[in-house]
Amino acid sequence: MKRDHEKEKIGYYCGSYRKSLISKNIKIELNITKSYIYGIGLFEYENGISNLPANFNYIIQDVLNIGFTEINHQQAIRIVLKHNSNRNALNSDILILLGFDNYADISKQILDARDKKMEQLAEKKENSETSKINQEEFYENCFSYHISQKNRPVYFFAKEYVKCIALYIDELNCLNFLVIDGVDQRENNAIIPYSQLHYYEKAGAIHFATEINANCTSFGGSFSDGTFSKKAIVIGGLLLGPMGMAGGALLTHKPAQYTAPTINFDISSKISKIDDRSVILNYFSDKHNQLMDIELPEDIYNFLQTHIPDKRYNIVIEMEKNIALINAGDKFQKQIEDKKTNNLKNDSIDSVSLFKEKISKLKLMKETGLLSDEEFDQERKKILETL
Repeated sequence: MKRDHEKEKIGYYCGSYRKSLISKNIKIELNITKSYIYGIGLFEYENGISNLPANFNYIIQDVLNIGFTEINHQQAIRIVLKHNSNRNALNSDILILLGFDNYADISKQILDARDKKMEQLAEKKENSETSKINQEEFYENCFSYHISQKNRPVYFFAKEYVKCIALYIDELNCLNFLVIDGVDQRENNAIIPYSQLHYYEKAGAIHFATEINANCTSFGGSFSDGTFSKKAIVIGGLLLGPMGMAGGALLTHKPAQYTAPTINFDISSKISKIDDRSVILNYFSDKHNQLMDIELPEDIYNFLQTHIPDKRYNIVIEMEKNIALINAGDKFQKQIEDKKTNNLKNDSIDSVSLFKEKISKLKLMKETGLLSDEEFDQERKKILETL
């Protein structure tokens, strides 16, 4: 923050204030920048001026009024400020600065900086409001052109202030993927023609995964040594001698003890729901010259089913099967007709060949004298009647 202040610094003033002849000097400091005033000063209360200086830091537009006063026969600047609960000063809005020269120049610097800052903020606010209006107009114009005026079915992938990502269906049942950004004043619209839309279908499922966590804690056991009663041993020795000491030791002996460790097992499980459902939209891409898939959110399925139901996967596949069967039947029928045509052509060729052969034989029989002219004509007529 201080580094930013230094870049905008307009003036710096340093002085001192002594409350009495025997008191120490109190340092007073003022820094004026284009956006702040900060330093060390005194604050005015209902019961008088503070005895100790305090740090202060105000934005320049917090300055409400500047006047002059006199403290212990010394001239001072009295600055009335908006309350700032975040500053490191006493709870007061009246700042007292003294120990400087040129109070009029200081006052003018502060007020000029404040007025200029206020003008900049007002201009910025005006520009911001104008920009906001422009953003809203751009968004509304785009949205109206594509969707609202024509009451088109629309599904929103995302929507916020002057921004949206949507899918709408136009009058030709084409899918339009629309992006409107009013802030950057940008609009994009990608279209999948109805004729190139192959089908859409549901994909994925809901899964449940079980997560098991195990925790084992062990509190170690302990081993304590055996003990004897020293008092019993001493008394037994005094009364009965060495045998009494041994007897006292045996009677008061506590054997060593072992405490087994405590082991706790903590096993917990958590079932997590994993939803990877989506909708796959299959279409033909002119750019890639092949069928392509787009993965869309699962809840768009009902929207597509409502507005383009004939492109559901099961309907499209059934239609394609029927078309394939019809095409196969037509092909088979054509093969039969082609075979008949070929057979007729072959029969016709055989008839002509037979006719030529018979005529040749008749001609040969006439030339050799086996048939007269009348007999030749009669046989020829018979052959012609068979055609």
